[in-house]
Amino acid sequence: MLSPSAMTDRLGRAFTPAQSAVLTEVIWQSYNDLVRASDLTELKEVVRELAEAQRELAEDQKQTRAELRALAEAQRSTDVKMGALAEAQRSTDLKMGALAEAQRSTDLKMAALAEAQRSTDVKMGALAEAQRSTDLKMAALADAQRSTDVKMGELAEAMKETRREFGGVTVSVAYALENEAYRLAPRVLADRHGVTLDEKLVRTTIQGEEVNLLGRGRREGRAVWVVGEAKLRLDVGRGQKGARDVFTRLETKVAAVRREKGDVEVVRVLVTHFATPEFLALAEDRNTLVIQSFEW
Repeated sequence: MLSPSAMTDRLGRAFTPAQSAVLTEVIWQSYNDLVRASDLTELKEVVRELAEAQRELAEDQKQTRAELRALAEAQRSTDVKMGALAEAQRSTDLKMGALAEAQRSTDLKMAALAEAQRSTDVKMGALAEAQRSTDLKMAALADAQRSTDVKMGELAEAMKETRREFGGVTVSVAYALENEAYRLAPRVLADRHGVTLDEKLVRTTIQGEEVNLLGRGRREGRAVWVVGEAKLRLDVGRGQKGARDVFTRLETKVAAVRREKGDVEVVRVLVTHFATPEFLALAEDRNTLVIQSFEW
């Protein structure tokens, strides 16, 4: 049998201190009075029912506390929402005031816009009048342009005729240079370059290529072919492309001569009225003789 203090401690796990003390006293008294086993059984049942009732009461209290907390939280949420609603109302009042002010401003702007529209109508009338004047001037300008087109056509035709005449003069001068070269270039070749000709220089076509100057000769005892071109002026100009074109055409004619005559030694010659120092330097690099008309 437990001691009274031990019994009180154990009952205290399920009952209040006062209840534990009463139960301890009852149980201890009953034990001391040697109650019957049936009475003790009934007492145990009473204690069990009392403990069950105590647990149910504790559970109800916990549920009640939870509901009270939820109710308090709901009240706080309601207070917050009411505060927000009041703030929203104040904001709405401010916005309504601002809207009314904006409406007054809009009325003023509409009045100003109407006035501006009246001014625009006046300006549009003036613009329409100016447009009519411009149309008249454009018509006059179109007539003047048609007249200019006619004159430009006449000028273009005159320039074509001038170019044809100038081209004819250029061709004539070029042929004159070639004719002089046929007579005088052989002496320059012999005196200054050691190339003697076995036959006269001629203009001919070889393998479809027109060769301005062609003749067979000798240089230091070796048989050579003189292949040349005549140009009124030889210069580098703004770049070397024009000069390269001259050398390229000359090489084309050299290749045609070799296709027909075989792998012969060729003396390349360019005859001109004038060659710039820059062009002469390029010709020397390409093993090409340049004969200027003042040399003969």
